[in-house]
Amino acid sequence: MIMDNLMLYLKENTPDQAFIGLFSSNEGKKLYEKYGFQQYPALTGMFRVAPI
Repeated sequence: MIMDNLMLYLKENTPDQAFIGLFSSNEGKKLYEKYGFQQYPALTGMFRVAPI
C-alpha cells in the first residue's frame, strides 16, 4: 500500500524523464521490480525513469 501511494505521487508529480533511484536489500528487489525498477550492473541500487 505504501508503494502504491508513493508510485501514484510520483506519477502525478514527476516530470517526464526524471531519474528515480532507490537502494534495496536483496530481499526487496522483487518488490521494487514489480513497480518497474531495474538493477543496473554498473550502478549501486535500482532505478527507473519517468513517466511512471
